[in-house]
Amino acid sequence: MIDAFHVMYMYRKIQAEAATTDIKTLEQLLKKFRKVVAERRKEYYREIGEKKAQNLRAERLQKLLEKMGRDRVSPVDLIDWLLPVIILYLHQATEVSMGWELHIIRTENWFDRASNPISSEEWLQLVDDDKELSIDHKNGEFFAIWSGQSEHDEPWLDWNHGRISTKHPDEALYCKMLQIADKLNAVVVDEDDHKYLLLSDLMNPSWVNSSSTGKKNLYWAG
Repeated sequence: MIDAFHVMYMYRKIQAEAATTDIKTLEQLLKKFRKVVAERRKEYYREIGEKKAQNLRAERLQKLLEKMGRDRVSPVDLIDWLLPVIILYLHQATEVSMGWELHIIRTENWFDRASNPISSEEWLQLVDDDKELSIDHKNGEFFAIWSGQSEHDEPWLDWNHGRISTKHPDEALYCKMLQIADKLNAVVVDEDDHKYLLLSDLMNPSWVNSSSTGKKNLYWAG
């Protein structure tokens, strides 16, 4: 903070400089000075507002911690409960932003499909035997449209180099993929090699929660 003595000294110095400066220049300086004062005023009020907001958040957090203490809920308990939710949220956000894909494969890793591939003949035979699937030749000789009840206008599956893939499947198409994987003695995985084994895994992946144990009998009759 500037003390009174320094202010008086600056004032007298400005007076001396102003005495030898033309009025036009002084008016320009005054305009610029007013702008500086206005900007500083906004900054000051913003700082006050941020400080009040910080104090309010701290007060609310303290009340929350006190309530957790009364309910015998520790911060560690809260973290244990939130962590799977956060992981799932981040996973789904990444899927949306990067063009999430699911694959039907016979190997441990989707990129290692060549070691035990699903052949194009197998895929075409399966499509031919399934009245809900049909090849859409305008998109490729192995590109199939599924006619089931889906949120998408044209849910699709495409065979490529030993795997069957799609993007952004809804729950209905995902269940269809589980059926197809069962018929081909394969599994459904994402690009991080997470296996999707249960009907509920699309929206609530069992691999997110380490406490999930065992497998359920999940497939629908083909």
